[in-house]
Amino acid sequence: DIYTLSLHDALPICIKTDNFKVIYIAPVKEKLKDFITPIIETILIDCPPEAKINLVGTNLEFGNGSVISFYGAVNESYQHIRGSAAGLVIIDEAGFVDNLEQLVGMIQPVLLRADGFLVLSSSSPVSGDHPFCEYIEKAQKEGWYFISTIDDDETVTDLQRETWAREMGGRNSTSFRREFLCEILTETERAIIPEWKDEYIQTLKPRSEEHTSEL
Repeated sequence: DIYTLSLHDALPICIKTDNFKVIYIAPVKEKLKDFITPIIETILIDCPPEAKINLVGTNLEFGNGSVISFYGAVNESYQHIRGSAAGLVIIDEAGFVDNLEQLVGMIQPVLLRADGFLVLSSSSPVSGDHPFCEYIEKAQKEGWYFISTIDDDETVTDLQRETWAREMGGRNSTSFRREFLCEILTETERAIIPEWKDEYIQTLKPRSEEHTSEL
């Protein structure tokens, strides 16, 4: 689960660093706490009681003063972040945040105040025109890009891979390739010409003057 992966990255930092602030943003419309609770329970299933990590409201509070604050990216609830400072900001499923560029711009002062850094994580958006694709390209050029597909997940069996691929329309379907192989594609149903294929693109040779005069 991509949410669990990002939180697993943040937890060790909060445990080892006193008074460390993490802001976690996900495209959740409502009932943010209902969304958070099962994820936290999964991550902390083997956490010892003395660790004193508690979910208070929409904050995950640590005994050393560190905190992970959760916000929704929908309806601009993240506007409450303004004026704060954080050493780490995580935007999960960034490929499905409609106002991603506005959100990233608003977060910059939050990171500057704490000399922090930003992590964008997501499966591929439904269209290659999404701003997240530009951030992917930039990360690839600067050496910050990390990709993990369903074939890299050692906890998944071959039978599970085959089952999920079949349910998504096969391994060659745009849905499977986008969601499970992290390829940048436009969903067939959303394409202007759904039946279009790249192999239709051809280079045409110019007609000779002699041939043209005969027409």
